[in-house]
Amino acid sequence: MSELTSTSPHEQRSVHQEPTADHLLRVAERMFAERGLAGVSLRQIAVAAGQRNPAVVQYHFGSKDELLRAIIESRSAVLDHRRFELMSSPVLVGHDELRRIVRAIVIPLHELASGTHYLRFLANLAASPPELDKAFSQIDEQNTLGRQAVERSMSAALGHLPENIRSLRLAMATRLVLDTLAVRNDAHGDAADGLTTEWFIANLVEAAVGLLSAPVPH
Repeated sequence: MSELTSTSPHEQRSVHQEPTADHLLRVAERMFAERGLAGVSLRQIAVAAGQRNPAVVQYHFGSKDELLRAIIESRSAVLDHRRFELMSSPVLVGHDELRRIVRAIVIPLHELASGTHYLRFLANLAASPPELDKAFSQIDEQNTLGRQAVERSMSAALGHLPENIRSLRLAMATRLVLDTLAVRNDAHGDAADGLTTEWFIANLVEAAVGLLSAPVPH
């Protein structure tokens, strides 16, 4: 995935170097997590962020689509580095290989979750697959190496499935992982369900592996 190519003024500035822009990202992430994508306007984000200028979000990011991409971009480096680490382990076979891949998806998201609204934001974004694909379509390639490794390995592991079945199961597994992680994070983890983090992750991984590897119905 390529870096944003527009040359508009708001994209020529690094959001990571501007305290106001970074604050807007965190406020927007929280509001999209709490209200959904359709329930939040750029003007509402500006007001919630304590900004006097109601057009400040447009100034820094342009459109809602660009804001969504910027939120993902702001989290992608940490997530992708960890994912790449996990995908560097030896390739396995069968269900063991699927577990390796799914763990590389689940663990970085779980590790990032504490103190953020990112999981619920992603879960809401995943409710609209076209919006999810569009938001991820322009992420800096340097921050997608881990995801590319996951996608290559997943395609190989599920290569025996018809394309329509594979796409459906990947969409279902995405919702399963994101919704389950978001619900637990919203409820503050171990204290809410009495399960250790290790058991929770292992159980979620097995559930996703089972979904992805189930026999194709006739």
